[in-house]
Amino acid sequence: MLTPILYLVAVLIASYIVDTTYAYNLRKTGQFTIADMRSVLVSRVLKLPRSYFDNTPIGITLSRLTSDLETIGDSFVQAVVGLVRDSLNTIALLIMMLVIDWKLTMVVLVVMPR
Repeated sequence: MLTPILYLVAVLIASYIVDTTYAYNLRKTGQFTIADMRSVLVSRVLKLPRSYFDNTPIGITLSRLTSDLETIGDSFVQAVVGLVRDSLNTIALLIMMLVIDWKLTMVVLVVMPR
């Protein structure tokens, strides 16, 4: 009876380690992507006509660019981390179910809606 509990603890620890490593790498990649997007946007803003800057304060333009880029970066990181974490949790729980009772797992997989 203790063995399934140990499997569950091992799966949870492994899941935590994988989630943390993946989130760190994804955030790092996301920051590089945001930096590249900022470079592209700065070059485009510098090419805008002078009349744009006469009509629009530079503070508003910078504020909009910064907040939009941060929102895009945060959304990207949260979506991908959530997708990978949920996928890994599903696979880990499926493996745990197979270890505990493979016959019952097969019944659940056949009956489960798709």
